[in-house]
Amino acid sequence: MNGRGTVEIIIVSIRLSMGIISQQLFSILVFMAIFTTALVPVTVKLGVDWLERAGELVYMADDQSVEPEV
Repeated sequence: MNGRGTVEIIIVSIRLSMGIISQQLFSILVFMAIFTTALVPVTVKLGVDWLERAGELVYMADDQSVEPEV
């Protein structure tokens, strides 16, 4: 779970305990936090593959191995 998803679940848990949202809305929001977290690696992989096929993927050198320009 990424940081954003974890924070979202904590916030909706507090709102549920305060009675601001219903149990049904809480369940939907928790599902969305988990779903969007699980979807990120898949979409990043698809994006990287697409960029590689298009010849648009740019690789950057490690900062430690590159000498600064003057």
